Amino acid sequence: TKEPFFPYDVSKPIERIDDVNQNNVTTNEIGKSEEYTYKVYHYVPSATNLWYYSSYSINAPIPEAVEYKDAKVYEVSLDSNGQEKLTDVTDEFILLNIDNNISAIAKQNNNTTTGISNSISPDSGFYSKIYLMKINVTEKDYNTKSNSSEESENNLTKTYLVNHKSNVGAAIVDSSTRLSQDTNQVSTNYKEIK
Repeated sequence: TKEPFFPYDVSKPIERIDDVNQNNVTTNEIGKSEEYTYKVYHYVPSATNLWYYSSYSINAPIPEAVEYKDAKVYEVSLDSNGQEKLTDVTDEFILLNIDNNISAIAKQNNNTTTGISNSISPDSGFYSKIYLMKINVTEKDYNTKSNSSEESENNLTKTYLVNHKSNVGAAIVDSSTRLSQDTNQVSTNYKEIK
């Protein structure tokens, strides 16, 4: 994603899915009891002047047909071969699960450069980085409240579709405005063979 018009904009986050057979896809198909991972990537630009974040969060509402397992946050960089390198930075975030809405909230710290409190300090090394939140989930039992469902005529196969979309939110110090951007939508087709 290109550099956003900071601080008035938040770059567009990207969502992908990993499962046992596929990586970085927007649509996948899984069978009964298979686990998979929602992945939300987001670029945080460099902070200028006093336009630091007072809050920053990656938010992933978990669909009703899905069971939440756990989540972690990583800093994404490239190794010498151009391959994705992940550094676990979960300790720099507060992970919350409120009614199956999973949030990774960046911890605030005192800004030693400007003396601004209740902000995410540029001294912390938070800015100019790509963050990745991985949310591990699995299928619940067949759920008729899913987005769509269908049974085969011989009643041996049940399939249904679950769509998912996350968002990233941030607020600027000394501003009541909260900036927010949704990810693209991802979809999982469940196929359950009786």
